[in-house]
This record gives sequence, C-alpha cells and structure tokens, in this order.
Amino acid sequence: IIAAGAFVFFVPGYALTELIFSTRKVASYMERVMLSIIFSLIFTPIVGLVLNYSPIGLSLNAILIVMSLSSISIAVVATYRKFWYISTRSRSRNII
Repeated sequence: IIAAGAFVFFVPGYALTELIFSTRKVASYMERVMLSIIFSLIFTPIVGLVLNYSPIGLSLNAILIVMSLSSISIAVVATYRKFWYISTRSRSRNII
C-alpha cells in the first residue's frame, strides 16, 4: 500500500517536476518534493477523467497501465532533456 501511494502521489509529479525544472536550478529539494506531490494530485484525476470518457473505461488495469506509461515516458523525456542540457553546456565550456 505504501508503494502504491508513492506511485500515485509522488512518481508522476516528480517526473513532471523534473521535466519542467530539468535545465534550471530554481527549486530546492524540498520545493521539488512539494511540487511533485501537487503535480501528482493534479495529474492523477486528469488521467482518471480521460480514462472515464475513453472507450477503454475506468478499470484498475487501465489506470495502472496508463499511469505507468505516462510516468515512464515523462521521466524519459525529462532525463533526455537533462543530459542534452548538460552535454551542450559542457561543450560550450570547452569551446570558450
């Protein structure tokens, strides 16, 4: 139950936070944790609403699959952005 709560209330929001703040050091660690919880509380009902009106329907398996795929895809995009930003920044330092 604790792992499921972390998955629903933290992981999607953390992936979104990393996507938004991946290239900037604007938010501290505690601010990122709070933003992760807030973004998760916004993101999870939106996924449920979309599933409710889709032909798939609102079932436990559909929620699990959609939340997993969306969290993983957002995290992959955030990681790509972060590493791309770090690599271009290190290349620009080597040129100058």
